[in-house]
Amino acid sequence: MTAPEELRLLADEDVPQRAIDFFLTRGVDTVLSREAIGRGRTDHEVALLALRHNRIVATRNVRHFRRLSRMARFEQLSYLGIACSPELAHIRLAETFDVIVMMASRFARLDRPFNMEIGSETFSLRDRSG
Repeated sequence: MTAPEELRLLADEDVPQRAIDFFLTRGVDTVLSREAIGRGRTDHEVALLALRHNRIVATRNVRHFRRLSRMARFEQLSYLGIACSPELAHIRLAETFDVIVMMASRFARLDRPFNMEIGSETFSLRDRSG
């Protein structure tokens, strides 16, 4: 499955390079937060940038972005949480890529935030449709 134009990522600086390379080789529009706003930025700053440019934050900092996405200010925040070891990240992304593409497209069509977390053995989606 190829990446749709709705799958536009903002890779947090904690995302391993192999995971970034995985996205890029699959044609995913990926911007690195460290290049867009510099290193050492807060999660709030990364989230604001993602919202401003309609991008999904790819991050290993899953707990913080899950918490942020529950705040009123960030209720439209979309994130792809990579909740596994850096060494396993690109493998798990490859295993779940078709699901990522399908669900990111679906949530974009419904104009709802896409929140997916990928663990070492499982993945989960959160639908905040109300």
